[in-house]
Parts: sequence; C-alpha cells; structure tokens
Amino acid sequence: MILDEALHRLSQPDNPDDLFDTFSALASDLGYAAVSYIDGRPGPAPGEPELFVRTTVREDFLNTYLSEGYINHDPLIAMAKRQAAPLTWADVPEYHASQLATRQAVSKLESTARGRSKQDAQRAIAVMTAAADHGYTQGYVIPTHTVDPLGRLASAVVSLFWTQKPEGLATSDSAPSWLRLSALYMHERVVSMRLTPVTQLPTLTQREQEALVWASRGKTVEETGEIIGVSGRTVTFHLQNVLEKLGCYSKIHAVAKAIQMGLIHP
Repeated sequence: MILDEALHRLSQPDNPDDLFDTFSALASDLGYAAVSYIDGRPGPAPGEPELFVRTTVREDFLNTYLSEGYINHDPLIAMAKRQAAPLTWADVPEYHASQLATRQAVSKLESTARGRSKQDAQRAIAVMTAAADHGYTQGYVIPTHTVDPLGRLASAVVSLFWTQKPEGLATSDSAPSWLRLSALYMHERVVSMRLTPVTQLPTLTQREQEALVWASRGKTVEETGEIIGVSGRTVTFHLQNVLEKLGCYSKIHAVAKAIQMGLIHP
C-alpha cells in the first residue's frame, strides 16, 4: 500500500524538477535531511540540454563539495557506479577511516586498496569528513540504471543524507524496499522526460560499426582491414562515412560520440 501511494505521488509531476521535489518529500517523511540526484553519465545524451543534477544539501556543504572537486573522489559515487544494490555510507571503508586520525586512516586504507595512492586515499576520506563536518552522520545511496527511449544506458546516483544518530539508519523503517523502487521509478521518468521526442539516431551499416569498434580498440585501418577482410582503403571509406553521419571531425571524436549514443559497444 505504501509503495502504491509513493508511485502515485511520483506519477503526478510533469517535469523533472517537480518530480525530484516529490521524491525529496517522500525521503523527508522517513527522516532524511537532504537528497541528491546525480547523473552518472560523462555528458548529456543527444536530445538533452544538460546533465540533470539536483540536490537539497546545505549550501555550505555543496560549495565545499564543488570547490574541492569531491565529486571526482567520492567513494560512494564510485561504488554506486559499479553495482545495482543500494548501500549505506558504512559500506565504504572511507566512512570508518574518516572517524580515525588522518595518518592512521590513510595507512589503513593503503593496506587494503591495491594500487591506490596516498593522495587518493586522503581525498576520499576528506569527502566523508566534510559530510560529517556539515552535520551528515550517515547516508543511503541508491544506484539507478535504466535505458532511455532510444535504448541507451542511463545511470544516476540517488543519495539520501542522514543527520540523526548513525545507527538509526540501519532500521527497516528508514530504508524500506519501496524507497528503492521509488528512486528507480523517479529515475526512469526523469530520463524519459528529458529526451526530446523528435531525436533520431543516425543509422550505421554493419561495416561502419565494425570499422568504428576496431578503431575504439586501437586498431589501424590496415589492421582493421585484415580483421574484417577488406582493404585499408575500404576501412577508411567506411570511417569517412561515419564522420559525415555523426558530424564529427576526427576518428576519436566519432568513437566517443558513437559510444555515448549507444551506436557501438566496444
């Protein structure tokens, strides 16, 4: 019954901003102090004006987060991009390390994270420390993954901030299953709302796709020709067609754009 009510409320808004506000109100009813929705893609999809990022965190924390470039070091976002299951801040070692003295914390992380530099460990801990300094004691993170109406992958991270006693977030009342389903529903609606309906993807032939895929893997036109059984000149011909269809100025540009548009999967 609670899920039905939540989904009904989320079905009413007709624009992304009101939809985010509605979800924020649902989270507030559970005791959360703030909510963030962060688009996980490297750039807006064709047909979208910009990446959709919204938050209700304290302005001073937001200013610190942005000015310090913490989005590039946030261990919660990094983990959320690699999985589908929700997590709490306590699921990342940086949360526990932020409770320790800095030198001890970095040393502890370096012993468990192969290939991680001391500076990376310090920055990741600093993210969690900054959150605590601004009153956020715990949090619940919901990875959201879907495909847009044109079949392209669209992921985002929904973060909910807790200012009460950290252990209070561990109860089922604070992180019910319907909340995760509501976040996924919000994300799907945001993605569909923001895509311009008239957007139409260019069509690449099989040979054009093959030439582009092998280019994305670092192959020269001659090497690609040997792999797919045509001459290097023919590969160049296909790549030139791709540049014209995608409106690109170089092979690298075409590879990046084709991946973003979901035309190839290297």
